[in-house]
Amino acid sequence: MEGEISQLGAGTILAGCYDSLEFATEPLCDLFTRGQNITAPNQINTVRDSFINVSSQRNRGIDLSVRAGQDLGSLGKLTLTADMTWQLKDDSKLLSTSPVLNENGLVGSPKWVGDFRANWSHPSGFSLFYGVNVIGSASNRELFDRGRPTSGGCLRSFNNQGTADTSDDLPVYGVYCPDLDVAATFYHNISVTQEIADGRFTITAGVSNLFDTRPPRVSVLNGGTISTLGPVAAVSQYDFVGRRGFINVSTKF
Repeated sequence: MEGEISQLGAGTILAGCYDSLEFATEPLCDLFTRGQNITAPNQINTVRDSFINVSSQRNRGIDLSVRAGQDLGSLGKLTLTADMTWQLKDDSKLLSTSPVLNENGLVGSPKWVGDFRANWSHPSGFSLFYGVNVIGSASNRELFDRGRPTSGGCLRSFNNQGTADTSDDLPVYGVYCPDLDVAATFYHNISVTQEIADGRFTITAGVSNLFDTRPPRVSVLNGGTISTLGPVAAVSQYDFVGRRGFINVSTKF
């Protein structure tokens, strides 16, 4: 995709500047100003968050869909379906002068996802559904280390006392090593459906996120490499609502 229009947000602009591997020439740093306040020279004054044309975004992957059915005679029919995606490439280039960022395998862009479904239908119009949605594991460890090659995977949070000697620095958080890895996440869903009046009416009741699976936790203080909502990764694949029941009623005219 080329010429995509997007609005980055102030947080993305600031993080993209300060965490850039090309900090000295990073074009995102031109989108905000600081230093106008004499008493607080590091204070950010304005951030220009207008709509921009994203230079390019390229994805490549493999989709696989498998479907199998078995006629059970008077007991009905069993259908098994599996949809999987292997992402091989997820490169983005924010501005024409920005470096290409490989996001494949990062939190929010896993290399593999899968959706598995089983459905049993009976001649009486009754059916049972069970599905498992799987979001593959991901890690921002490489992204963190890429911008801090000598950090050893950790951050130092100290207040310098104005001296060249760091031994008298006062700790804020001290030295900490953020958790930037998320394991594969499984969401289970179940429902039953009954057709009424020769299929004119259909009633479905079920439970989404059957085991109340929560989004994976990551370190909030992660060097700006993962967006968080509280202590969990704030990406769209994860369920932030939790276990919930539902009832659907539909009719045909």
